[in-house]
Amino acid sequence: MNINELTAGADLYIDIERGGKLFTLKGKLLDIKNNKLDIGIVFEKAGEVRDIKETDNLYIRHIKMKKVFRFRVFSTTKKVDKNVGIFYEFDVSFQGEYFNRREAYRVCIGKEAEQASFLNGVKINDFYIKDLSILGVGFVSTRLIEVGEYIQFIFRDTCLLKLYIKVVRRENLGDKYGYGAIITKYEGDLNRYVYMKQVEEIKKMG
Repeated sequence: MNINELTAGADLYIDIERGGKLFTLKGKLLDIKNNKLDIGIVFEKAGEVRDIKETDNLYIRHIKMKKVFRFRVFSTTKKVDKNVGIFYEFDVSFQGEYFNRREAYRVCIGKEAEQASFLNGVKINDFYIKDLSILGVGFVSTRLIEVGEYIQFIFRDTCLLKLYIKVVRRENLGDKYGYGAIITKYEGDLNRYVYMKQVEEIKKMG
């Protein structure tokens, strides 16, 4: 589904990856403007999460006809309105990913790459992996990288993965850049790794 299928008043869930933990908050859609969702969020007084931070890895979830769709969040702005109080504006992907489509479903990572470089061997010292699927990866870096560049990086978690990617999207995030890339080749059991991370996230969501 895409964001134009959402309507004001819809129940949404905000998945927050922070410090290696996954938190979920419930929200109500207030308005939609140019791929931006205005959402009022309920923060539990006794909960660990009292605000949304710039460093959080975020997704917006919506359930439609018993199917779950997730929208990637590129940036978040905290706002105040005299009528509704505090709310958040989320700049999100136009298309939501169907939760059970394993190949496209991205799992939260939130780790620095062990090594990253261009194919000519020039190193990229700042390479923070936000999310990963069997098809692509989202990462953040202070380095300006041109769309179309090919990169290779090594990532170690429960296993060792070496991925070769092509940058297909770049977004200016102020003092850094957000990138989207497709995976052209990989070494290691990427399929099993993504599947196990997805199982972990499903368990955390209850």
